[in-house]
Amino acid sequence: MNLLAFDFDKTITISDIILPLCRYFSRQIKSSNTFFIIQIYYIIYRFGLISSKRFKETTIKHLLKNKSTEEIENLVTEFYKLNLEKLFNPEIINLISEQHNAGNKIIIVTSNLDLFIRPVMKLLPVDEVFGTRVKVINGNVVGMIEGENCSGRLKVEAIKQYTPKFQFDRIISYGDSPGDFEMLKFSDQSFIAEYKFDSLLSKLACRIKYLCGRICRDGFKVVFKKF
Repeated sequence: MNLLAFDFDKTITISDIILPLCRYFSRQIKSSNTFFIIQIYYIIYRFGLISSKRFKETTIKHLLKNKSTEEIENLVTEFYKLNLEKLFNPEIINLISEQHNAGNKIIIVTSNLDLFIRPVMKLLPVDEVFGTRVKVINGNVVGMIEGENCSGRLKVEAIKQYTPKFQFDRIISYGDSPGDFEMLKFSDQSFIAEYKFDSLLSKLACRIKYLCGRICRDGFKVVFKKF
C-alpha cells in the first residue's frame, strides 16, 4: 500500500482558491465590503508587507469569526459543488480515484485553512486533511490560527504524523510551490506542477481574474514533472 500526499491549491485545483472562495462566502453572507477588505490585504501580502499567517488571520477575522464550523462547512461545500468542473484538475481527480480504488491512502497537506479544505472529503475519496488550523472554541471560530502555517517542514511533520498508522511501501507526493519542496524531497517519489501560459497577456489576465475572485481556466496548461 502506498501513501499519496497532495498539496491542494494549484495541485488538486487549477487555481488558488482563497479569493474565489472568499468572494462566494461574502456574497452568501451579504457582505461585499468583507471581500474588498480581503482583496486589499491580499495585495499587501503579495507585496511582502505582511506574512501569509497575518493575511490568513485577517481573512478569518473578517469572514469567519464567531461563525459555527457547521455553517462554514456548508457554505464551502456549496462552493466546491458549484465549481467542481472548472476548479479541479481532472487529471489529478482521476488519479486520486484510481489510487483510492487500488487500495492506497490519499491525504491532502496544504497551507490553506483546514476549514476551507476539509469539506473536499465529501466530494473526493480523501482519507485525511492536514492544513493550517483555525482556532475553534465550542464549535465557533475565534479569529486566529493555532500554531504556524502548514508549509515547508510542517508538511513533512504532517506526513510523519500519519504514516505510523499504516505500513506504506512508498510515499508519493504532488505539489506546485516552494512551500511543498520539503515534502517533495522527503517522499520516495514526487511530482511538481508546471503552469505553462500561452503568453504573458494570458498570465496577467488570470492574475486579474483571481484578484477579482474569479477562477481562470483558459490560456494555460498544467504539466506534472518529476521533482
